[in-house]
Order: sequence, then structure tokens, then C-alpha cells
Amino acid sequence: MNKLQYDKKRLTEAGVVILALVTAAVVGTGSYEKQDAKEESPYEKGRQTAVVLENKKMASGEMTFADGTAVTVELRMKQGTFYNDTMEEYFPGIYTYTNNYEGSYAIVTLDADGETLYETALEKLWKGRDQTFNFPQEFSLKWTDYNKDGCPDFTIGQPQSSSNMGFLLLTVRENGSIALLCREEIASVYDAQKGFSAILKQGSQTGAKTIHTVFYNNVTGENERADYVCDERENVYRLVP
Repeated sequence: MNKLQYDKKRLTEAGVVILALVTAAVVGTGSYEKQDAKEESPYEKGRQTAVVLENKKMASGEMTFADGTAVTVELRMKQGTFYNDTMEEYFPGIYTYTNNYEGSYAIVTLDADGETLYETALEKLWKGRDQTFNFPQEFSLKWTDYNKDGCPDFTIGQPQSSSNMGFLLLTVRENGSIALLCREEIASVYDAQKGFSAILKQGSQTGAKTIHTVFYNNVTGENERADYVCDERENVYRLVP
């Protein structure tokens, strides 16, 4: 009887120890599984949201007139948001990037002392586009004098499709104001090297000032050439059929 009671006591103690070990193992496994699940979906709960921005300088360039005077041209986000591919607002597509500065923009010109000469909303110049524009990063405004009138000209680009970029061609007048230099949005095959401001290829056609581009025609599935010729009477470029 004494031996049976002794063996029973030992079995009970062993059972308690085994139960404790099993419980610890189960709890540990559950915690590890929860940790793994959290690591796999770090944004499952409480994802970050877009940051509100105002008057952010997105692009700039110092541009010189024929007489040597210079102005600074800036592209500013007047009001908008910054979001990236980890945030709730992100939705993949041809108009979104890893980082996005999306909002309403204005073009501003400044004199040598930093005083504002002129400001206008980008959508007022860029007809046919929504008032919301999006850029992935800050960039430089590239310029040249396309029509040889002594005033600097520059481009700003936005995607037309997954294959093409559309460039708005603008000129800076002597008083610092901004005007369209081409009535149409200039289409060009997407090239990451060109970025969101590019110097377009120039040439001549029967003595006229011409800008040559190649764009992808989604209807024919082929690249096609487009010529934009400067109308000397109005000093603006037009697409030649």
C-alpha cells in the first residue's frame, strides 16, 4: 500500500510537470504564430495616411533671356497630399508611383531678388487635364529657346498612357508672365531619362521651326512621328497632320 501510494504521488507530480510544459509550449506556439502574422501584414491595422502639404516647391529652374537677365520659374504644389505605396490612399496604376505628390499646382516666376513676378494655376494653362496633378519627386525644369525669340521655353510632363508622356510647352515673357508655346499637348514615347521636364528634339521643315517627336499609337500598335511647326504669325507651335 505504501509503495502504491508512493508511485501514485510520483505519477501525479510528473503529470503536473508535463501539463505545465505542454501549456507553455501551446502558449509559446500561439504567440509565435501571432508574431509571424503581424510581420507578414505590418499594415493590417492602423496603416499610415497621407500627409497634407501646402505651397511645396516641386520643380524649379533659372532661365535667361537674350539680354542676359534671368528669372526663376517654380512649379509649386499649392495644396495636396503626399502618400506612398504603404499608405491607405495608394492604388497602383500608370498615374501613381512609389511616392506621390498629388494636388493642385501653380507656376510662379521670381526676379533676381526673389520677388514674385507672376503666378498662375497649372490647370488654366493645361486644358483638358484635371486640376489634380501628380509627380513622384522634385525635379529641374529644363529649358531652351525653341522659336529663337530671345525668351526661355520649358516643358512639364504628365503620363498620357502607359506608353506615352504628354508635355506642356510653355514660354516666359519679358515681364515674367507664362504663356503657351504650343496649342496641343505634345505626345512623346515614354522615356524615364526625359523625366517630367525635357528638351524636345528640334529640326526644320521647309525653313520653319519644328519640334519632332515619336509617340506610340495605341490604335495601330506602332510608333509614329509627329511634327509641331511654329506658326510665325502667332509665334506658337501647331501639330502638322
